[in-house]
Amino acid sequence: MREESLPELEVEQLAEIARLYYEEGLTQSEIGKRYGVSHSTVSRLLREMRARGIVEIRINYPLPRARDLEETLMVRHGLRGARVLISDDLSYAEVLRRMGILAARALSTLLTNRTVLGISWGTAVAATVDAMSPHDLPGATVVQMLGGIGSATPAIDGIELARRLGERLGCPHHYLPAPLMVPAEVHAALVLEPGIAAILDLARRADLALVGIGAADPGQSSLVRGGFLSSAEAQQMTQAGVVGDICGHAYLLDGTGFPPPSGRKVVGVTLEDLRRMPCVIGVAGGAGKAQAIAGALRGRYVSYLVTDERAARAVLEL
Repeated sequence: MREESLPELEVEQLAEIARLYYEEGLTQSEIGKRYGVSHSTVSRLLREMRARGIVEIRINYPLPRARDLEETLMVRHGLRGARVLISDDLSYAEVLRRMGILAARALSTLLTNRTVLGISWGTAVAATVDAMSPHDLPGATVVQMLGGIGSATPAIDGIELARRLGERLGCPHHYLPAPLMVPAEVHAALVLEPGIAAILDLARRADLALVGIGAADPGQSSLVRGGFLSSAEAQQMTQAGVVGDICGHAYLLDGTGFPPPSGRKVVGVTLEDLRRMPCVIGVAGGAGKAQAIAGALRGRYVSYLVTDERAARAVLEL
């Protein structure tokens, strides 16, 4: 192979060079001898592959956790597991990123090649998907648990997240082709449509679910941010005692569900469906989410919590 021809290498050939270096441990000089080029050319190719995204480097460093708070949350709320990030003075963006890493690691320990994994939507779920390392689980399945067509924030919508997570796990992914909220009469017809009914049935049979926990405050509400509720509607709901939502379903501080405004219904799994699932990982942080997390725990909609220290302490004080 002539050195001047290397820029024309196919992606598969570049990836093989990267595999020899990063996985097999060959030196750049050894790879250069194998391909008949200089080690400086191999070094340049490795830099190019990182720039092009062919090679991604992930550092799995330990994240500081508040083990005492984890144990207290598990005992007090009967949780299957809890991971509490020590957040100190981190920005919320960095807290969200690190919670995503913790949630991804927890998720990885629970996945098998036969898992049916339900996924909701939101920034915390997106952070978890972003942090997932590649898996080879062709027998697993990812399924979108609630509608989302028309979301004003497609990067955190269930359709996009189901696709990305399925790709990360190397398994099939199934969309729920429906809006998140519709009028009651439309809902009754939609859930009988064979394609939608089949996806909903699969979602209800999920062995494992990944959900965000939304705050009710209009300034924090993912439903408002996604364009599913107006600020005025969200304000009316908070005045009625709503503290949060999971999978589009609002609830009070004691965990009791609260119906959507204007007679609309969510196309997706219900709060009762979540209660019946073997394991539901809820991801949410920040002191402003404390009431939403507390309501989700009291309603037993979440059985594995990933949060940060500030939120955990506020939840326990409640």
